[in-house]
Amino acid sequence: MLFAVEKQLGLYRQRIEELFARHPDHDLFNSLPGAGPKIAPRLLSEIGDDRQRFGGQPQNLQCLAGTAPVTKRLGKQRQYWHVHQRWACDKHLRHAIHLFSEQSLSRCVWANTYYQHHRQKNQSHANALPRLGHRWLKIIYKMWIDRTPYDPELHHRNQLQHGSWIFQLKEC
Repeated sequence: MLFAVEKQLGLYRQRIEELFARHPDHDLFNSLPGAGPKIAPRLLSEIGDDRQRFGGQPQNLQCLAGTAPVTKRLGKQRQYWHVHQRWACDKHLRHAIHLFSEQSLSRCVWANTYYQHHRQKNQSHANALPRLGHRWLKIIYKMWIDRTPYDPELHHRNQLQHGSWIFQLKEC
């Protein structure tokens, strides 16, 4: 029975690869470092191809993916704030971003630097990865809107031009 299921899964994977290869956004999602043949089609299917969907705001995509934190005010007289994970989100997209962020650590210097910076601040792996995913989603959104594949040199130049603190930690 397992052989039959495995054969059927192989056919599904092949069909996904064929459909992904023919999609106009194939090169865009395939260019993401670490996305590979499984995560890239998954990201594309979760984000979609309707460029009007997020109203021109990358924050809307970040909220949908659950990487944007939720801030609540606690107490009436003092200003106490509590930040927690967003539960009202697309769990499939959140998981895809989580997987992609983890894979990008070994393939992208700035992503690893960003992640390690948060880990050194005594943040857990489970806390640092969504932060990295939040950053990646802003980049993915810009690529998606402009219909341009990820270019690490362009990203590096833009970060240097805008004085990103990531590149001040470690020359990438």
